[in-house]
Amino acid sequence: MTFVPLLAFWLIGLAVFIHEVYGYKINLKETESIVILTGGSGRLNTGLDLLKQDKSESLFISGVNKDVSLDEINKDVDLSDHITLGYLAESTLENAKETAAWVRENGFESLRLVTSFYHMPRSLLEFKFILPEVKIIPHAVFSDRFKEKDWFSDTDILRLLISEYNKYVLMSLRISIGLKT
Repeated sequence: MTFVPLLAFWLIGLAVFIHEVYGYKINLKETESIVILTGGSGRLNTGLDLLKQDKSESLFISGVNKDVSLDEINKDVDLSDHITLGYLAESTLENAKETAAWVRENGFESLRLVTSFYHMPRSLLEFKFILPEVKIIPHAVFSDRFKEKDWFSDTDILRLLISEYNKYVLMSLRISIGLKT
C-alpha cells in the first residue's frame, strides 16, 4: 500500500523534471567564463561558438579525454589563449570540483554552464552546491533528436530522462544531508 503513494510522488516528480528540462531558455548575458561539460553532442561546438561570439573571455572544458589536445579542439580559429582543458573529471561531481578549482584560481564570479538539457538540473545542483558564491547561468544544449515533437514515444529518450531524473533525486538527497563526498 505504501508503494502506490511513493510511485505517484516519483511520477509527479518525473513529469516536473521533464517539463523543466524542456523549458530551458537561452540567456546570452555575458559571463566571465564558459564551462563545458564533455559527454553530449553539441556541447563543445556550442561553447566554442559562445567564445567566438565574445560572450566570455575564458572557456574551461571539464572532463576532457586524456588523449585529446587543445589543437584537436581548437581547429577553426586560434582561441588557445582563452581555453583551458580539465582532464581530471569523470563524473558530474568531479566536473564541479575541477571547475571550482579553476574558477577560484582565476577569481571568476560568474560562469555559463554548457551541458545537455537533460543533464542541466543535476549539473546546476552540483555546481551551486560546490560554488555557492558564483553566479551560474545555464546554457542547455538540445541536439536535433531531442527537439522532435514525439520524443515521448522514443523509449531510448524516455530511458535517458528517467535515468537522469533518478540521478538528480539521489544527488538532491545527498546534498540535502550535506554530503559533499
